Amino acid sequence: LYHYVRNKDELITLMTDEVMGEVLVPDDKLSEDWRTALRQIAIRSRAAFAAHRWIFDRFGDGRPGPNGMRHFEQSLQAVAGLDLDRQLVFELIGQVDDYVFGYSLREIQEREEHERGGFPPDVVNFFQRELDTGRYPLVSRYLGEDALAGAEEIIELLNRADRFERGLDRLLDGIEANLPPRS
Repeated sequence: LYHYVRNKDELITLMTDEVMGEVLVPDDKLSEDWRTALRQIAIRSRAAFAAHRWIFDRFGDGRPGPNGMRHFEQSLQAVAGLDLDRQLVFELIGQVDDYVFGYSLREIQEREEHERGGFPPDVVNFFQRELDTGRYPLVSRYLGEDALAGAEEIIELLNRADRFERGLDRLLDGIEANLPPRS
């Protein structure tokens, strides 16, 4: 292996850049509408991160590759027509990235929790004891009196297939509502 790469860091950089290649929207498919383009990028990003859970252990290593740069260029291209100043451009792209990263991380954590067999009995028992104290009326109201059943229902709701895109659309709605008026 080290005949082809110098060291482990280079190998990981290449692997990470390969995943970033999956994030890229084909050039002829990237919409000219900023919302649609950011939506396309976000959906592809989530899919790539879900397929390569290990990627989150490597982000932040400070070694971008060509596909990472192309992703950044594509993100800038998506919002270029909005004629925003530099700060707003980076803020907008960052907000969408933050949503995608946060959602993807949570999704990975929940999948790993499910693979481990769900909530450990001591966690369920703790939660139930706390609910039984009456100190958490809103938690009880939304979960019900059975901590395990309530938690499982919440997990089911959080794992609905359409939740990512609904949340993304809400985020984009908020961004659009707060864009400066066009001159």
